[in-house]
Amino acid sequence: QFDSVSSNFRQGGWGYTTDAGVTWTFPGVLEPGVFRSDPVTNSDEAGTFFYLSLLQTFCENMYRSTNGGQSWTELQADGLAGGGDKEWFAIDKTNGPGHGFQYQSNDGADCSGSGVQFQRSTDGGVTWQPPIDIPN
Repeated sequence: QFDSVSSNFRQGGWGYTTDAGVTWTFPGVLEPGVFRSDPVTNSDEAGTFFYLSLLQTFCENMYRSTNGGQSWTELQADGLAGGGDKEWFAIDKTNGPGHGFQYQSNDGADCSGSGVQFQRSTDGGVTWQPPIDIPN
């Protein structure tokens, strides 16, 4: 969501539906006045939704919704999900030993270095292991 058409300051707004998309509710933004960009969403098999976004510092944080997007819980303080620009994340939905683990990568300038990096969370996105640099 943009504050105005003359500004590129954007915030993490959200909407949800309870009638298969016929009508939508737009409660507002996750954190008023906080710049957010490059949103990435995903969900697990239980219907828990996750929202990862880039802050103005090029660090990230993760939100979780357990009620179909009607409310969101911030999983860590701003910037503590590590990351960087052009982030993406996936959730392991296999039946293997990594089931439920989350993985993210980013490319370019970021809050912990530079270049392509990879991180893993083993607790549903609450904490993230230190990033691993991926060589070109």
